[in-house]
Amino acid sequence: MNCGTPITAPIPPPSTIPSTPTRPSRTKRNIVIAGILLLLIIIIAGAVSQPRPETAIQTPQIRTEPPPEQTARPRVQVVILDYNLSKLNVELDRINLDSIVLRLENQGDESVTINELTISSKADSVKYDTHTTLRPREERTITFNWPSGKLRKDIGIKQINLTMRLFGYFGSDLSGSTKSDKQILADRAIMIQIPKLRIGDTIPEITEYGTRQNLSLTLLWWKESNIAVKEWSENYYYTFTAKPGMKFVILAYRFKNNWIRAQTTPYLSSGEIATDKGYIFSVWTAPGGLSSKEHKPRTATIDETRDLMGKSGAFKQLLPGESTEGNVIYEIPADTNPIEATLVYVPYLIEYKSSS
Repeated sequence: MNCGTPITAPIPPPSTIPSTPTRPSRTKRNIVIAGILLLLIIIIAGAVSQPRPETAIQTPQIRTEPPPEQTARPRVQVVILDYNLSKLNVELDRINLDSIVLRLENQGDESVTINELTISSKADSVKYDTHTTLRPREERTITFNWPSGKLRKDIGIKQINLTMRLFGYFGSDLSGSTKSDKQILADRAIMIQIPKLRIGDTIPEITEYGTRQNLSLTLLWWKESNIAVKEWSENYYYTFTAKPGMKFVILAYRFKNNWIRAQTTPYLSSGEIATDKGYIFSVWTAPGGLSSKEHKPRTATIDETRDLMGKSGAFKQLLPGESTEGNVIYEIPADTNPIEATLVYVPYLIEYKSSS
């Protein structure tokens, strides 16, 4: 201020010492934050858009592939509405199915041709042939006749379980069809009760040579014995002795004429009996007749004839309301027991012992 020297000093050159960095501006900071947020949003959105594992499996099933119970009805659906075994013949070890009537309905959307019905047991099957076309929604009753075989069964059973199967083809004819086109159209399990008679039961009408008569048959009693009495001719009775190791099974019965005209009783000459050991024996007849040495025939006493029902009951002319009695004889091993039997003209099995 006193010497006159300028007080303004020259500007020094820039310093080479690094300066402390300054903070970014607010605008730049906002841009960075916005970028980070945008990146997070993109990542989250991508994660959300990926389906969960269970959703990826279930969604196609619900929308495009419904479970089996919700699938559409098949093209052909033949239903067995009802059935009737019109005639049934049962033997000790087999069953004969003469004919069967089925009531069917095609509940599908295409015609179908039925050409075979099979009925099967555990051991056998019988086959019926037909050529029947069912249109869509059509209901029809079909009779199947003349099977090609018999069904074996166990001795002593009370019922037999069977399976019915209908076979056929799509369409109303077989043109262009191959063996591989054949398929099961319907399947149904059925059960048949074995018709049986017990001692004391009565058959209202027996059938002889296909003709039904007003001639009833009542089972009176049965017994085992080592002797049997047989009517050899009118009022002549002979006693026969069972062979060694054998015994007789005697079944007594009564015929009664329930018609308005006289009738002649049939001869129950054939039949079979089954034992608890599974063997089957025919109705007994005296081999060699009165000359038989095995069965030692002799004249029967009055008591033997009465107690063992020596009459045959056959070829007796009965007036209306009259009856006559007779017997049938089987010979079986002494160490066995009778289970059931058959008799000609009797469409039932005769039960001797309660069976399983």
